[in-house]
Amino acid sequence: MPEVNRSSKKGSLIYIMQSVLVLYAISAIIFGAFITFFELVIVLLLIEVPFIAERYLLIAIPFQLKSAIAVLLTFHMMGNLEHWYKFYYPYFDKITHLMAGLILAMLIFVALIIINYYKIKKWNNGTIAALIIIISIPFALIWEIGEISIDFALFRKMHYSVGSWDTSLDIIFDLSGAVIIAIYAYLFLSNMPCKNVYPIIIRERLKKFSDRLSRIDECPPEK
Repeated sequence: MPEVNRSSKKGSLIYIMQSVLVLYAISAIIFGAFITFFELVIVLLLIEVPFIAERYLLIAIPFQLKSAIAVLLTFHMMGNLEHWYKFYYPYFDKITHLMAGLILAMLIFVALIIINYYKIKKWNNGTIAALIIIISIPFALIWEIGEISIDFALFRKMHYSVGSWDTSLDIIFDLSGAVIIAIYAYLFLSNMPCKNVYPIIIRERLKKFSDRLSRIDECPPEK
């Protein structure tokens, strides 16, 4: 029986990442960089989203995933502020895209586990793996549209996008992360009974589904 994740406490790594962002935010206020300050506040709030979700959705997001989100968002902001995207291009850019693809796909995987738990007709392992990739595609496209918009519409000269080939590579790295997690999800679910998977994520059943409790614990078909 796997260890059930019941804790929504932050680890030291998350606190370190948040402290770094707070220091940058203080610096932004001192130097009058209010747009940067606003961006840092948004990133700090995004780090809190998994903990808010745990509280109100009665779930337990894996600690490693929450830590990875904090690290990725912090390094993304530091990459902008310290010009790492420019100085270490394309390596830093592509590594962050791969990390983003992995983390997004893992979040999708967790979300699908939760949805499947409450579904009467369950998805099988292959369907969940396919959905991870399919759902990741629009996120990758929207992210690239956002990068292009920042460069050409907002005129901030951030240089997120440096051409169609760069955009194509970004999408490839994003989806590579999705494919890796999809394969992992399929193997993970194939080697662990679903009734052992659900307690890892589900802390307590939501009351609105109480009329279906006798059926939601059923496992999906193996094929």
